[in-house]
Amino acid sequence: MTLKQQDPPSFDRDGYPTDETLERIEKWDAWDSGGLIEFIEQAWHSFGDVRRNGTIVELVTGGWSGNESLISAFRTNSVAWAVCWEMSQRGGLHRFEIPEKYISTAISKSHLFVWQGHLCEPCREAFWKAWVRFNDQQQEKP
Repeated sequence: MTLKQQDPPSFDRDGYPTDETLERIEKWDAWDSGGLIEFIEQAWHSFGDVRRNGTIVELVTGGWSGNESLISAFRTNSVAWAVCWEMSQRGGLHRFEIPEKYISTAISKSHLFVWQGHLCEPCREAFWKAWVRFNDQQQEKP
């Protein structure tokens, strides 16, 4: 079965996100960070909490391991995490901001040089690879 990004998350019989759902989060296109966070919100269990204020999204795990797994999968998607992550706090609070310029528009190289300085080396490499792929896709569009 081939899944598309718009397919809903799946859960096991106990309500935990399936490995398939976690893998989709890990491999989600970083340039669709808004869609990724919406997908995570759909998978979020009510043992935790989701708070949204415009482009700011707070995910509170409530200590539930299923929600912690979603955060772990998101963190594995290092480019998307770096684009959106604002802060994490003891107790399971994670705050993200969905910047529009990283979702649907090409990023100028001059801006990238400033922004990427906040990334560790592996994340910077992943970011550049994703950026090149994104620009290639933009040039292919009619």
